[in-house]
Amino acid sequence: MAAGACSTNTSVGDVEEDASQLLFPKEFESSETLLNSEVHMLLEHRKQQNESAEDEQELSEVFMKTLNYTARFSRFKNRETITAVRR
Repeated sequence: MAAGACSTNTSVGDVEEDASQLLFPKEFESSETLLNSEVHMLLEHRKQQNESAEDEQELSEVFMKTLNYTARFSRFKNRETITAVRR
């Protein structure tokens, strides 16, 4: 582990959770990952919701960096294409 990093490992049965070693909790066993394109659509929707809200809040720097990253690396630009890829 990197110097200064904090450990948040917890024990799950006899296996210790450690994302750096790809040891995830049981809940993640049947989970599907999202494509960058799907993450981008979700973040863009959240940004639009925030912009249309009466009390618009400033989006965090991490949110904006993630949105920009997913925009850059999204291969699929619309919901229909993403659905077709998922099949």
